[in-house]
Amino acid sequence: MLAVVLMGVEALELLLGGWLAARWHGAGLSWPLALAVVALLAFGWRALLVLATFPLGGRRWPAAGLWLSESVAFSRAYLAMTGEPLLSLLDRARARARAARGPDASHPPGAARLVLVHGWCCNAAVWRPVLRAWRLAGGAAPAVVTLAPVLGDIDDMARHLDRCVAAQCADSRPLLLVAHSLGGLVARRWLQQYASGRVVGLVTVGTPHAGTRLARYGPGRAARQMRPDSDWLRRLDRAAANDCGGVPLTCVWSPVDSFVSPAESARRPQGRSIEVGGVGHFGLLRSAALWRALQQVAHASLATRAAPAAAGAV
Repeated sequence: MLAVVLMGVEALELLLGGWLAARWHGAGLSWPLALAVVALLAFGWRALLVLATFPLGGRRWPAAGLWLSESVAFSRAYLAMTGEPLLSLLDRARARARAARGPDASHPPGAARLVLVHGWCCNAAVWRPVLRAWRLAGGAAPAVVTLAPVLGDIDDMARHLDRCVAAQCADSRPLLLVAHSLGGLVARRWLQQYASGRVVGLVTVGTPHAGTRLARYGPGRAARQMRPDSDWLRRLDRAAANDCGGVPLTCVWSPVDSFVSPAESARRPQGRSIEVGGVGHFGLLRSAALWRALQQVAHASLATRAAPAAAGAV
């Protein structure tokens, strides 16, 4: 549903851009220059949207380099989300081709399968950088979840996540949850209510565990639930004495994340904290620090599962 809306917005943007380029070309600009100006305007409104998140979240104005890098990361994520229906079709075709070749024995049977969960008003396309790196590293095919309902209750999203995990992860391979932004709250709720012993870790990336001021300006029930000190967040913290059902938690966060305000909300005292400087909310998804954290957690989970088996063999 979200991709359909984004495609509509993108179609209108292309029509308007084409009309402007034609008008400017008729006024004497060359076609390359007219198209370059249109492209700059398209990037400009996204950059202004990123810039607005700083004062709305009670943050100082950003340095120019941070603003530019986060605007580029946001624009790339936006364009990927628009093309997600086509990208998903290609993924399914590749998955059928892999299945036709038979089981892949290139990775250890105890290696974890990633379950990737996106954030508020996004879709699975934001994980494309991680997917490419994971495939190049030879990891098991990840399960990529697109949450529903888009603006609905986070508890309903947790139920949807449970159905997606059941459908995509039918084998016995252990699961490593990796969740961006709102997705981290959905994953915590799912772990509290539905998860089995297959989950070996949860990595949250820019997740507002204690809420974010920016949620005051977002539509829908999920945005209201992400406001600091909301009833839903208090219930989440009370729901389980052992925060994530005993699953190890790693929080990847940035002190200059303008979507999570205050930025320290992305940390949990019960989990390991990895601070990533110099990148924003969407830049975290492309950071080398996130990739290193995923490798460390995945290797640690494999070693942890291998230790009892070795002890039993002795």
